[in-house]
Amino acid sequence: MLLVILPAVVVAFTAIIFSDRYPDKLPIGVIVQEDSHFSRELIFAFQNSPGLDVAKICTQEAECESALRSQKILGVVSLPHDFERRILRGENPVVGLYLNGQSLIAYNMVELSVQSIVMAHSQKFAKDVLPNPVKIETHAVNNASLDYRAYLGIGIIAATFHLAAMIVAAYVLGNAFFSFSLPALLILSLQHGIYAYIFHSWAGIYFLPWQWGLLLLASFLMLAAAYGFCATVFAISNSMRIATSAGGVVGGPAFAFAGLAFPIFAMPVAAQIFAWLLPLTHFLKIQNAVRMETLALPFIEKELIILTAFAVFWCAVPIAITKIKRRFAK
Repeated sequence: MLLVILPAVVVAFTAIIFSDRYPDKLPIGVIVQEDSHFSRELIFAFQNSPGLDVAKICTQEAECESALRSQKILGVVSLPHDFERRILRGENPVVGLYLNGQSLIAYNMVELSVQSIVMAHSQKFAKDVLPNPVKIETHAVNNASLDYRAYLGIGIIAATFHLAAMIVAAYVLGNAFFSFSLPALLILSLQHGIYAYIFHSWAGIYFLPWQWGLLLLASFLMLAAAYGFCATVFAISNSMRIATSAGGVVGGPAFAFAGLAFPIFAMPVAAQIFAWLLPLTHFLKIQNAVRMETLALPFIEKELIILTAFAVFWCAVPIAITKIKRRFAK
């Protein structure tokens, strides 16, 4: 399975994801501060762009800001007050573009699509006024420095422990070290916390104590869910080899589908389902949202509930299967 199935699965999923040259239908929000012909024309152009999907139209900044911070959309276009009149007067109004800097591919593609649409329509609308009647200011949100390497590194650390929990489960259960299950999870969680702290500090990202506590809790739940998955496979197959192979097949390509390397919104439906079933995906969403502190708490609570459900389910299933097997054995 590790020699044949894992490479085939990874190659197949990668081919599906990158079957198109560019991501399609990346969700954005638009803040409209006036109801003018040009504003409506721009929104219509955004909606009909193959690369964009206008998922939210707001009249107040707070509405779209909340959606951006909770990762429901990847960017926000802000059309200023008196937009149309200022173009016709030759005042060069500024369109604000706020993008999530945690996904470099999504950042670049949304920026390119929005800029091309705004410039094309503004020149068409005010071609006799100025050659470039509209200015576009792009701002990175959640990653102001655009140091994408730090986010990839932090994500890879989590993916490594996500896979490690599966392999450890196969080894512990395969060698009948059942009493070591909880200590193994605690050790892995503590190690993950230490490495994450070192890497965050190196990247210049600092958290408050309560934020680290939240991340440690989320890490433990993620690892428990991953551990429980392989425990379930072992309980069914009673084979350490099969459990290890299952962990490799699921955990190996997990990082590619967790949303940091490539936006989940732009993946095919099958790949999106696989991504949302991975505990790693939800942990990374919590880790990214913690940087927004209290503004992201409702979103974090939702992801914590999902991770808790995963952990409880995958840890309960192997226990139930083992009890049923023992009952029939008697």
